[in-house]
Amino acid sequence: MKFRRILLLAGFWNLFISSWALFFKDHFLASLELLRVSESFTIFWLFVFCIGISWIITAFNHSKLRIGIIIGIPGKVIAFIPSIILFITEQANIRILLIGFGDLLFIIPFYMFLKETKRAT
Repeated sequence: MKFRRILLLAGFWNLFISSWALFFKDHFLASLELLRVSESFTIFWLFVFCIGISWIITAFNHSKLRIGIIIGIPGKVIAFIPSIILFITEQANIRILLIGFGDLLFIIPFYMFLKETKRAT
């Protein structure tokens, strides 16, 4: 259970950000100074919420839901790139980069988790 803490942290990170976006949408948009959102805003954040739950489950049973971690690596990169674009094009403030960098921090431990659990199975 070497990766329990990082998986819990990643899971709760996703739950926190997605809950903020879903339940406090106006505050979320205002605090990031986002000028507009797509029509799929709610669906995207529901997906992020579900992935967060899968990481929490995986923290307690590494053999379950490895697919959530596999999805997580490109997902974290995909989340980081738009944060840079939104900031550079002045569609959001610098706080958007905090979310992007927060996501980026999980890539290496996720890769290490997949590498180590592959050997264990």
